[in-house]
Formats: sequence, C-alpha cells, structure tokens
Amino acid sequence: MTELSNDAKVLLKSYFQMGQNTTLRIGGEGSQSRFSQRALTAMQELIDGGYVTAAPFNDVGRMEYKGTDKAHEVKLSMKFMQEFGRWSPTEPNV
Repeated sequence: MTELSNDAKVLLKSYFQMGQNTTLRIGGEGSQSRFSQRALTAMQELIDGGYVTAAPFNDVGRMEYKGTDKAHEVKLSMKFMQEFGRWSPTEPNV
C-alpha cells in the first residue's frame, strides 16, 4: 500500500470507507460546496493511489468521485480522526 498523507486518509475514511458503494458529487459552476485546495490535493492523492476514481458528472464542472475496493484497506482509529480530522474539506459557502 502506498503511504497516504494524513489528509488523504481522513478523506478516505470520511467519504469512501464503504468502497465501491460510495459516491461523492461536488463542485461545479455556481455550486456552494467545493473542495478546498487542501482537499483537492488529498483527493488527487487518492485518485493516483487507486482508492478513488474521478469523472465529470455534468457540463458545469461538477465532479463525481467513487470509492474502489482498495478503499477498504485503510482503517483509522477514532483517536486518529480526532487528531487529524478536524478540518473542513470544503470552502466556506458564499
């Protein structure tokens, strides 16, 4: 297993711990929910590592991220999540 950053582990545990059964749609023109740069960097790490797939969802820039079976490999304790998971992956709504 490729060593993931703590931010990538937190996103994986928060959104994709159910593997293939998990889908996240976010972003796009006019959307209130958009990933922060920190979350985009962590998400790219998950994509590159094969934990998540990404594809455009529509014509206005919304993305669809799906977990893979590999997402089950990462197990995190509540202590880890409390220490490293206290940040928002989305930008403030405007």
